[in-house]
Amino acid sequence: MSARSRLGSGERSARTPLPARALWWILAIWLASLGFRVVYLTVINPDQPLTGDGLYYHLLGNRLADGDGFSSPTGLGVAEEIADHPPGYPAMLSLASRVGLDSRDEHRLVSALVGSLAIPFLGLAGGRLAAARRRGLLSADRDRRAGARRPDLLLPAGLAAHPAGRDMERNEEGNQSDGS
Repeated sequence: MSARSRLGSGERSARTPLPARALWWILAIWLASLGFRVVYLTVINPDQPLTGDGLYYHLLGNRLADGDGFSSPTGLGVAEEIADHPPGYPAMLSLASRVGLDSRDEHRLVSALVGSLAIPFLGLAGGRLAAARRRGLLSADRDRRAGARRPDLLLPAGLAAHPAGRDMERNEEGNQSDGS
């Protein structure tokens, strides 16, 4: 079965894996970015105070780890249930707190690690898109070469202005009359 008929029948085409060289580059970029984040948090700006959302998420993550649920971490003495922030990030911080990483700096490092994980995923997705684009360009080049051999393939169907189109119509009419 040809590739064109497989695709036309609804089957998925075989995925081309990324070259090993591209995977090594993605790994190197990810490790460099993670290294930069860790150096920034530990050497360049280690004493940055937590304020605003950073402080809120840090306290909420610890409250979740303590079993207090999604309650206001303001410390006003009233446990008020809340749903004013997305739950994913505080839940991730609470998992870190449950394994003992509950300080401000440990939460910052966990956030740096998790945030850096976007880089390899984006690199892999970009590699797949680039591979698909290369396949599309190769297909377009194949169709262009086929069009150079048969210009009638470039014309809209049923266009009789082209001599090849008129010849095909005559052959179809002759075949229909022979079969009657």
